[in-house]
Amino acid sequence: MAHAKYECCMICDRKLWYNSFAKSKKFICKNCAKEFKKLTNIEIKTEKDLVNWIKTTPKNTVEYVLLKLNFKFCFYPNYIDEIVSKKLETINASNAYLKDIFK
Repeated sequence: MAHAKYECCMICDRKLWYNSFAKSKKFICKNCAKEFKKLTNIEIKTEKDLVNWIKTTPKNTVEYVLLKLNFKFCFYPNYIDEIVSKKLETINASNAYLKDIFK
């Protein structure tokens, strides 16, 4: 989590670069993009790409892939976390790893 001054990865929530007007989870880091493609054979470049994949993919597959990628919810409200919570029927646990919610 980057405390609203950094752009963060929409999957792992790692800091990507400084931006004093950052919006939560609009980009994907190179590692998550590479691993996502390995797991799904789909290239994710934008928030819209990930949202479409989440909406059109079975719940168990979304859960499996996001757990493998160590998905982390952001401290700040954002659309990606909202969609993931809705799809997996779980709470949007601020600053928590998905794996910790599914213990």
